[in-house]
Amino acid sequence: MSEKLAYNVKVEWDKRTGGQAYFNRNPVLKFDMATEFGGEGRYYCSDEVFLAAVSGCLLETYLYISRKLRLNLKDLYVTAKSLVQSSRDGYNIKELSFHFDITGVKGQEEKLKNCLELAIYYCHLTRALNPQIKIVYTDNINTV
Repeated sequence: MSEKLAYNVKVEWDKRTGGQAYFNRNPVLKFDMATEFGGEGRYYCSDEVFLAAVSGCLLETYLYISRKLRLNLKDLYVTAKSLVQSSRDGYNIKELSFHFDITGVKGQEEKLKNCLELAIYYCHLTRALNPQIKIVYTDNINTV
């Protein structure tokens, strides 16, 4: 893997209350302003896309490390929430929370937990947000 990675996206206004994001290799992602701010609610709002990106990074990092640890992973979900608060300076993300539901095989409980700790540590998107934003992690680890 390369030491440096670069990602590009082009965002275009849709002449209404949202836009489209164009990526190098993947389908277009449509988004719309949150209805609370006058958007039409046609697509995901930017906050949802942001949460999906960070949750995706955590999930992908867990998957990458789980292969290295030779985990027998059966299921993995990441649920995210954000707390956005207004002030006289504008809106700010006050807290992000991520809940992991992880299912693996019996006998790998410690490895499943260790993998989660490593994924939280190595996810570059959450690293970019710390310590500016409080991030809370919870988990439910099961085995079958």
